[in-house]
Amino acid sequence: MPAARIDAAKAANLLAVGWHRAMGGLGSNAVAVGKAGTADHTHGLLLGNPHFPWTDTERFYQAQLTIPGTIDVTGASLFGVPVVLIGHNATIAWSHTVSTAFRFTPYQLTLVPGQPTQYLYDGTPTAMQPRDVSVTVRGSDGKLSTVKHTLWWTRYGPVFNSILGIPLPWTATTAFAIRDANADNFRVFNHFLFTDMAKSTADELRILDKYEGIPWVNTIVADKTGHALYADIGAIPNVPNSLAQQCNTALGAATYQLLGLPVLDGSTSSCNWLTDKDAVEPGLFGPSHLPHLARWDYVTNSNDSYWLSNPAQPLTGFARIIGTEGTPRSLRTRVGLVMTADNAKRGFTLKRMQDEVFGDEQYAGMLTRSDLVSMCKQYAAVGYLPTSSGQPVAIGDACTVLAKWDLKETLGSRGAILFRRFWDRLSGSTQNTAYGYSGVTAPYWKTQFNANDAVHTPAGLNTNDPEVPTALGDAISDLNAAHLPLDVTVGAAQGITKNGVRYPIHGGTGDPNGDFNAIWTNWVAGKGVDTPSGGSSFVQVVTWGSGPCPVARTILTYSESTDPTDAHYADQTALFSKKAWVRDRFCAGDIKNAPVHQVTHLVGS
Repeated sequence: MPAARIDAAKAANLLAVGWHRAMGGLGSNAVAVGKAGTADHTHGLLLGNPHFPWTDTERFYQAQLTIPGTIDVTGASLFGVPVVLIGHNATIAWSHTVSTAFRFTPYQLTLVPGQPTQYLYDGTPTAMQPRDVSVTVRGSDGKLSTVKHTLWWTRYGPVFNSILGIPLPWTATTAFAIRDANADNFRVFNHFLFTDMAKSTADELRILDKYEGIPWVNTIVADKTGHALYADIGAIPNVPNSLAQQCNTALGAATYQLLGLPVLDGSTSSCNWLTDKDAVEPGLFGPSHLPHLARWDYVTNSNDSYWLSNPAQPLTGFARIIGTEGTPRSLRTRVGLVMTADNAKRGFTLKRMQDEVFGDEQYAGMLTRSDLVSMCKQYAAVGYLPTSSGQPVAIGDACTVLAKWDLKETLGSRGAILFRRFWDRLSGSTQNTAYGYSGVTAPYWKTQFNANDAVHTPAGLNTNDPEVPTALGDAISDLNAAHLPLDVTVGAAQGITKNGVRYPIHGGTGDPNGDFNAIWTNWVAGKGVDTPSGGSSFVQVVTWGSGPCPVARTILTYSESTDPTDAHYADQTALFSKKAWVRDRFCAGDIKNAPVHQVTHLVGS
C-alpha cells in the first residue's frame, strides 16, 4: 500500500540517522604494523586507541594477569570481566574497534487475526511465550518497589516495539521480533582466554576461526616476528545479499539500502538465517565468508568497514550486512590512513606511533582551511557574515585566527575551537545522509568522492555553497555568546576537573572533524565546550626490541580509580594532559625494579 511504503521510508530514514548518531558515540583507532613498516624491519608494532566512556561502570580498568607457567598478559578489561580484553603478552599485542557488521536482524511477524500473541510461521499459528520479569526500582520518594513486566518471546527472540526511539508498533496485524547472534555467545570468554595466551597473529587467526566469539568488534594484531593482522571474524548473522533481497519487508528494503540492516519476513522458514559449513553454530557466517587481511606493512581500522584496512589491498565481495565497499570513509579513518602510510614509509618507531595518536591533527581543517580563509577575507571587506538566525555577525579577527591556526587540537592551538564550531555547523546543516560530512552529495565539498582515491576524497571547500559562510557566521556567534575569544586555545576551552584541580585536555571530537585523538564533548549554547565524557581511554603502543620483553608505553586517560580519595584518581589524567606516557612494566624484573609498586600474591586453596 502506498501509505505503508511512505511509513517504511520515513521510519528507515529516522532509524538511519539515529543509528549513525548512536554509533558515532562509539569508536576507536587501531594500527598494526608489520616488519616491512617498522624501522628495524624485524618486529611488529601496535597502536590500540579505543574510544570509550570515562565515567560510570562501562570503562576500562588496567591490569596484569599472571598464572605462572600458564598465562602472563597485561592490558585493560571491563568491570567484572576476568580476562584481558585488549593488551599484550610476551609476543603479541592486539586491540579492537567497533565493527560495522550488524549482529542482529529484526523479523516482521504476521499476526493471527484476533490473536495478537500468535503469529504465522509457514502458515501455522504459533503462540508467543510470555516471560515475566520483576525489577526493583527506586521511586521519586526514595523508596524501593518491585515493577513487573511481561515480555513476549518468539522463535527469533523477544518482541520489541522500538529501536533507538523509532516506533515499530505492535498492532493487530504486525509485530517485530529481534534475533541476536550473541544471544547464547559464551564462546567470547574462550576467545579472550586463548587470545591472552596466543603466541602470534597466526594463533590469533585460528582462535578467531575456531570460536567466532567476538561479539561486536574488529580485531587488529601485531606480533614480535613482524606480522600484522586485521579481521572482522565473529558472531555475524548469515544473511547474504540474496537472502536479504528475497526476504526483506518494505521496511527492510529501506533500512537495507540506507544501513545494510535487513528486516526479514518472519512468516516463513525460508527467511531463516543460513548456515555455512565452517560456522561454529547454525545461523552464522563461517570464517570463510568473513573479512580478514594479513600484511607485512600495516593494517588499520577506525570504525569504517573492512574495505580499506590497507588501501593497497582492498577487501571486497562480502555481504552488505557486514559493511560497505567503495563508499566514502570518515575523516578520522582517512587521517589515520594518511599518517600510517607516511610513517610506514619512513619506518615506524615507538615514538612515531605515539606522535601519530597524540599529534592532534585535525583533518577537516587540513582539507578545507585554505579555501575557508580565502572566503573569509572576501567577506571581511564587508565586515559581516550571514547567520542562520538572519542577523549578520561581525567577522572581527576570524580570518587571521583561522589563517594562523596550526591545524591541530593541541592545548595551545588557537583557532581550533572556532573551526570546530564551523565544521560542526556545516556538517550538521546537510541532511542528505547521516554521514553527510563524508558523503558523495554533500554540497560543501569542492572535490567529490572518488572510489579510486577514497583516502583523499572528498576534499576542498566549495565556498559557493551558501551554507559555508553561514556556518562560519554561526560559529563566530557561538563563541561570542559563550564569551570566548575567537582565538581561545583548546586547553582553555576543554578540560576536566578532579578534586578541584583542572586538567586541560588536548584532542578533538573525532568525527565528523577527523580527529584521530577523539575526545567526546558537546557544545553548550552560551557556555562553550562541556566536560569530556569519553574518547581516548586505555591507549597502548607496543613493540619489541632485542630482548625478551615487549617495549611499550600506555596511558589510561581518565586514571585507574573512581575513588576521589585514592592516589590513582587523577594521576594518569595529569600525565595525559601533558602528553606523557607510562612505561609499561611487563617482565618480572621490570616489575621488581619499579620505583613504586606493591605486590600482592594470591594463592588458591
